[in-house]
Amino acid sequence: MGYSNDKIINRFSKGATKGKGSNVFIENDVCYSYGTHFPLLVRMPWGLLQNGDKYSVTTSKHQSIASQFSKVIIPFSILQQICAGSVCYYKDKIELIAQEKARYDEIERINPKTGEKEIYTERRPEGIILKIEEKYFLCSMDGQNYFASELPCKAETVQDGFDSLIPEEVKNKESQRQGEWFFIPYEKKEGEKIIIEKGTKKEKYNIQNGYDSNYKKLYIEKERKTPIKFLQNKNSIHLPHHYATEYGISSKNPSLILVRGSIKHTQRDHRVLQLGHAGKGIFYQAIESNHVQSWGANGRID
Repeated sequence: MGYSNDKIINRFSKGATKGKGSNVFIENDVCYSYGTHFPLLVRMPWGLLQNGDKYSVTTSKHQSIASQFSKVIIPFSILQQICAGSVCYYKDKIELIAQEKARYDEIERINPKTGEKEIYTERRPEGIILKIEEKYFLCSMDGQNYFASELPCKAETVQDGFDSLIPEEVKNKESQRQGEWFFIPYEKKEGEKIIIEKGTKKEKYNIQNGYDSNYKKLYIEKERKTPIKFLQNKNSIHLPHHYATEYGISSKNPSLILVRGSIKHTQRDHRVLQLGHAGKGIFYQAIESNHVQSWGANGRID
């Protein structure tokens, strides 16, 4: 006997281990959308875990149905990076420690049948704390982008997780943030000079062809002909993504990361952060968060 997709998802939520609809089917503890390439729901010891990655319009409809039954929504492209493998394989090792209330956003779309605009409500991935093999992870939305950070310490609540990421130098100070980087105004010391680094055309940086291991190389931004430099990630083995239009080197403390102008992200995961104008104004000290490692979702979330 065949069932509709929503019926199959409903049956899965009630414990079914077999079943097939027109585009959704169940195999043991996993409910798939179209094929095994997209696990839609995974039965965990603490409830149903839903894949938050976007794949197609029809899969999005399946996700909308699944969100009525899921305990947590998280992009599996995040979990696969954390677990370095299949989410289904690690499902008994993933503990849910804390969770924020479900978040719902009003989304505007064009009705394909009528051509008119309509507003519908969509559940979004909520902030959670996961524990995997004695490590704690904060998973949440940063604007329209989903991220996960391995925390430096144990966390019992989502707020504990966020608080643990804030460096001591930033606490109780006026700051701005882009992703894992915080920026606080820098006050020059008496007799201190800040030397502005200059780039040349011979020092162009090609993202596709690799990068300097110490992130010292500069390149010229074609549109503005301005030297820019990547912010150094302390523990990341991946290409750096955040960069500034202007860097400064302190004569008293060359190890400081001083920037001003525009802070951008190569993959446009974050909005441009304006820290004054390049060539004038104060510098800001860039301070990385306390995360051990951090990941962004490979799949589309919005």
